[in-house]
Amino acid sequence: MSENYQTVLNHLLFHKALISETEGGQRINRYLSMLNEIDQGMHVAVRDPFEKSVVAAFELVL
Repeated sequence: MSENYQTVLNHLLFHKALISETEGGQRINRYLSMLNEIDQGMHVAVRDPFEKSVVAAFELVL
């Protein structure tokens, strides 16, 4: 696990802790899953344009 991975992971977990209980954190959970897949060298396929930009940002950081 790289330092960059840990930094992004901590950031996502921090924001997950801040969101309301009614939302449930599904979107943050999806981002955590994407981060894990990218760290394992997998290609993350998404259709949503915003999620594509999130994946691209994760790939650039890692």
